[in-house]
Parts: sequence; structure tokens; C-alpha cells
Amino acid sequence: NLETVNSCHPLYFARMIVENASKSSIDWLDRPPASLVVEGQLRPAFAEESTMVSRHLLNGDEPLKDDKKGSGATFFKVEVLSIELITAYGTEPKVKIEEYRKSRPDIIAHSAPNIISRLRAGGDKITQALKSLCWRCKAIQVEEAAIIGVDCLGFDLRLCSGTQVQTLRFAFPTKG
Repeated sequence: NLETVNSCHPLYFARMIVENASKSSIDWLDRPPASLVVEGQLRPAFAEESTMVSRHLLNGDEPLKDDKKGSGATFFKVEVLSIELITAYGTEPKVKIEEYRKSRPDIIAHSAPNIISRLRAGGDKITQALKSLCWRCKAIQVEEAAIIGVDCLGFDLRLCSGTQVQTLRFAFPTKG
């Protein structure tokens, strides 16, 4: 069980997160299509810096005091130093911090897990459709296929063909 960040050292907290995350077994068909590696400095956040911290304080939480009881919450802010995108095709060049700050979230990001779970609930009918799509669009015969990601630009499939496990990206048609 993890202790709260308020009552333990941030490095210990980070180590416990890594230990717990690494204990789970990995199913190669369920791995995400891409990952972001964010390097930064962790420091306490101040209420005037963040609207999220301000919102929590307005909801009845007291500002942090140096009491010995350990009550209250501590908010941390990550000062981003560098960002790397790691995909199934390898590590991409580092993302410029200015581009990252200007970027906006994908419009279906919050709905993606529900979309994926509904497609997975479709059973054999959806699986056969995904296998057929791989054959028609990419000329690959597939033994297993699972949708692992979806965004406004397309979707990612993790597939098993013989002894190979690979990720394919299918783009949605664009308005031309």
C-alpha cells in the first residue's frame, strides 16, 4: 500500500509507483501504441500557480500548514525539461517544449477507453472484422488482433501474425 505523498519523500513515492507498476504481467496485445517520456523537476505547487490547486482549495480543503498530523494534501508541479515520444517504431526525436505547451488534447481522449471496451465487447464479430481489415488494407494474415488505441486521427491495432507481434496504425479518412 502506498503512503500519501504528504507523508513520504517524493523519491520514495516514485520508487513505490515503479515497483507496483512493474509487478503486473504484460500482455503484448494490450500494450499501448505509444508512450511519452517526460523528464522534469518535481517541486511543490503553490495555490496561486494552478487553477487545479485553487479549485481543490475552494472545495473546502484548507491551505497546507506545518502541522505534525500529516493531514491535508500537497500538490506537486513538474517543470518539464524534455519530452520524448516512444512508439512501436522506436524513439522519435525529442518534442520541443514550446510545441508541447501549445498542443491541445485530442477531442476523443476521454472517450477512447469506452470506445475500446465496447469494441472488445463485440467479441468474435469485431475480431473477424479487424482481421479482415488487416488482410484488405495491409495484406497481412493475422491470427489475433486487438484494438489498443483510438484518437481523432485513427486507431491502432496490436496483432499477432505467426511469431511476430506488431502494431499497425489505421488512419481515418480526412476531409479533402
